[in-house]
Amino acid sequence: MKKVRYGVIGIKGIGDLHCRFALQNENVELTALVDVDTDFVKKKSVELGVRGFTDYREMLNAGIKDFV
Repeated sequence: MKKVRYGVIGIKGIGDLHCRFALQNENVELTALVDVDTDFVKKKSVELGVRGFTDYREMLNAGIKDFV
């Protein structure tokens, strides 16, 4: 089965929970994070090994997600 590529917009609060659930699901590949807090999204994207964005439109146009 092909994994679903998943991006999370807004990674503080409930968005962090979405990231954790995605990482625990064997059928999901977390591929992108978006947040307006530049420093925070850089830190989390490095920590999780995924691409980070500060503009959701860039993430949507990057072609690295199937589901947001």
